[in-house]
Amino acid sequence: NSDQPGMMMQEMGMMAMHQMSQPQPMTLLHVADQLELSAEQIEELQALQEGAKSAHQGHMQAAMEAHQRARTALEEGREDRQAYASAIEEAGSHMAMAHVAMTNAALDAKALLSDEQQSRLQMATKMGSMMQGQMRGMCAGMMGSSGMPQGMQDGGGGQHPHN
Repeated sequence: NSDQPGMMMQEMGMMAMHQMSQPQPMTLLHVADQLELSAEQIEELQALQEGAKSAHQGHMQAAMEAHQRARTALEEGREDRQAYASAIEEAGSHMAMAHVAMTNAALDAKALLSDEQQSRLQMATKMGSMMQGQMRGMCAGMMGSSGMPQGMQDGGGGQHPHN
């Protein structure tokens, strides 16, 4: 199927978006004081973080190795399309499993929180999003529509010599 790689990339992008919307165990550990996490919760979050990190690294390593096999399959004189396709599928599968491992850890971490802790986390997340939006707005205000600082958009503050 000719559109399969593009579709896979879109699906992986959506998975990454879902993963990013879930707080990772490390994120919760960084705000342990604000969430008033118990020693037991901290210990469980640390275990989740280590497990997720190990699974993620293992899958990403396997994906890199599969990418290398894909490159080898297309070396001059070889050009084994079937081996290339198989290696790319394997790499994509490992990348997806790396995302799944991180998402599972995030969901397990969230399940460790009490309702009150989840409410605090949700409020902190909203505040963080608002702050990021304000920072983007301030940056956009300092930068012109070209993405360059005001006054430099036309090449340094003046008429362009070719106009």
